Amino acid sequence: MSGHHQILASAMLCASLAMAFGNTSQGARFEGLGFLPGTNSSRAKGISADGSVVMGIGSNSDSNETFIWTREGGMTGLGDPTGVDTYASARAISADGSVLIGQGSISGVGVGEAFRWTADQGFVGLGYLPGGSFSSNALDVSADGSVVVGESDAAVNSEAFRWTADGGMVGLGDLPGGSVSSSAMAVSADGSKVVGRSESESGREAFLWTPDNGMVGLGVLDGFVTSSAHSISADGSVVVGSSGRDNFDFPFLNQAFMWTADGGMVGLGYLPGTEKSSADAVSADGSVVVGTSGQSLSPEAFIWDATHGMRNLQDVLTDEFGLNLTGWTLNSVYDISDDGSVIVGSGRNPLGESEAWRAEIPEPSSVLLLVSGLISLFAYGRGKRRRAVNVLPSSG
Repeated sequence: MSGHHQILASAMLCASLAMAFGNTSQGARFEGLGFLPGTNSSRAKGISADGSVVMGIGSNSDSNETFIWTREGGMTGLGDPTGVDTYASARAISADGSVLIGQGSISGVGVGEAFRWTADQGFVGLGYLPGGSFSSNALDVSADGSVVVGESDAAVNSEAFRWTADGGMVGLGDLPGGSVSSSAMAVSADGSKVVGRSESESGREAFLWTPDNGMVGLGVLDGFVTSSAHSISADGSVVVGSSGRDNFDFPFLNQAFMWTADGGMVGLGYLPGTEKSSADAVSADGSVVVGTSGQSLSPEAFIWDATHGMRNLQDVLTDEFGLNLTGWTLNSVYDISDDGSVIVGSGRNPLGESEAWRAEIPEPSSVLLLVSGLISLFAYGRGKRRRAVNVLPSSG
């Protein structure tokens, strides 16, 4: 076979393999998740480690209901916790999708109570810290569902808590100085590291809590005065959140940050034309961050990595992967899968409704690696043949 024919045959083989196994653009996906019956709004709040199970809230003007979504089963509501028109709003989901946590009217006492949900036990209230009014909220859960963190009214003010089945709800205290107030926003996969925000002598400050060191402040970005940690990588080495220029919960000029023990707190910037950003979730290894950038009335979902920096997520899906998002506006991002390839949030659909969505951004597929390997092998084989011809003795 001639060289040209060999090249053509190799190219045809590679093309056939690519068609058979798919490619990265074919693997990308965006989909609205719809609504529960009787509701007109939905938000996707959490996702299982592999991205296959989505958890969220369906709502109308009168009530909220937690849902679970899978591609096979669609959106399924988990119902009324007590059967007396109470509510349950889930906030996070365990790695395998079997445990949900959040806040609801579970026991019928107080404004709201932290809960833990499983298919076997349903909604179980986690109680409250002693000394305060009856209000608590679960905000995150460990990978296996055994550790829940959040905030509860306590003797003086709201206080961060960590809950386990054996130990119950235990307050984590607060940073020194300032008023007494703290909230646990996220927990590492093994449940040993907790991050959130607390009042300190310098104002509101992000913290990292561990059993050995207790609550330690993470500081603020240069030129800023407050900070709040929103998420933590699986091993607890990367923390993300926002740092602000004033003491409000959602300041107008805050900036998304990433924190590591070696590098400290580093700003992630803003999307073009905006002056406010917040990092809200991070992949298991800390390499991919998602959040929002823009003012409260017009936020834009972003995706960040060290290679590309901060990019508009909707632009990435449409411009780089060719997906059709006509009529959609992606306003909020709430969670990301362990490998950083599946993202969930909420946005405005083409009818102007607030709808939960799920997006997949595939990693380079194995077929591309296979194609690359075949091309390299073919080139190597041709080189060997050329060298062999060169050393043959002349037949003249």
